[in-house]
Amino acid sequence: SLCFTKPFYSSRCFTKPILFQSLLHQAFLLQSLLHQAIILQSLLHQANLLQSLLHQAILLQSLLHQAIILQSLLHQANLLQSLLHQAILHQSLLHQAILLQSLLH
Repeated sequence: SLCFTKPFYSSRCFTKPILFQSLLHQAFLLQSLLHQAIILQSLLHQANLLQSLLHQAILLQSLLHQAIILQSLLHQANLLQSLLHQAILHQSLLHQAILLQSLLH
């Protein structure tokens, strides 16, 4: 048998099979804790990946918003170009009208 005299063990004596069984039980507990730690590490890694994906999604949403604004600006630029072409045509017609009026007088 194996005896412990420290106050923590209260001077208990263990037979070798009981001590071995206790150590084996503790080893299984440690193995289980290690397994849980590995799972937690994996979950933390997945959480970090999800956080990164969320950050990328926010950036993509911002880029999409900017693309919508640019599309609106392009549409406005096209409308302004159309108005400018119409103004040039009106100016040309007005110039022709002035020439015709001067020819008629």
